[in-house]
Amino acid sequence: MESPEPTKLSKIKIGIAAIPALLIVSICLALYFGAQHEEVQDRPIEGEVTISELVDYLKKLETMIGPRGFANESELKALRQCASMIKGSLGPENLGYRIYQSQGEPQSGYLWETLWVNIGDVEGADPVIVAIPYGEGGVEVAFGLGLAEYYTSNPSTKALQIVFYPPLIQGAPANWIRQRILNEGGDSGFIHIQSGGLEGKWATIRSTEQHALLVEELVSRKGWSQGFVLDEKREDQNLICLSERPAGGRNEQAQTLLRVMPFLRSLAEGLD
Repeated sequence: MESPEPTKLSKIKIGIAAIPALLIVSICLALYFGAQHEEVQDRPIEGEVTISELVDYLKKLETMIGPRGFANESELKALRQCASMIKGSLGPENLGYRIYQSQGEPQSGYLWETLWVNIGDVEGADPVIVAIPYGEGGVEVAFGLGLAEYYTSNPSTKALQIVFYPPLIQGAPANWIRQRILNEGGDSGFIHIQSGGLEGKWATIRSTEQHALLVEELVSRKGWSQGFVLDEKREDQNLICLSERPAGGRNEQAQTLLRVMPFLRSLAEGLD
């Protein structure tokens, strides 16, 4: 006796019963591929920072964006543009970093965030903090953007956080920045980047008492001894003051910034 073929109504019932299972499968697949996509987006794109890129950063910061601060609407606009430039240059559309940001703090009618990117396994170890102001000169920000790209092709043995902070610091800079990036697990060192180094040199360095011998040993290495000035004054955190624009203009300044990056990498890896 032949089995009766399923009726049209039975087929509909079977299809309806299968919908929840299909939805579950679809959700699982979406979550899986979404996680894979996010993992790829969080991994920066490997690339070599170039002189032309640094020159372009300097030009944009110094001529297109201009002075930043809270004195007038023009400075406020420039400060917002600088923060947007940092996010755009480092984010998924370009270098591929995930951009972290603090809760915005009110000033002059706007909210200002502290921005940072993670280099290496920050969750697995206490990172070194590299702090860079985005409300002062252009050389510090250009250096920070170039440094983030430098690390994509020159991996560090130590985790870092490259932090760009607004001109709102009160009290000790290191403590203020630590509070904004919620670094409750602690850090293994702090390097503050500023401008104002001796003209004609790569940078002027002031170290902590704890790291003075490390800095002296690094600077004495062949190729670096002529580029840096060691200031005997001690600081609460290690300070690298990048030199102002040399006589050769932006192109020479970009070369100078490139020379400082491997030194900073060696310094960061020696901090504890």
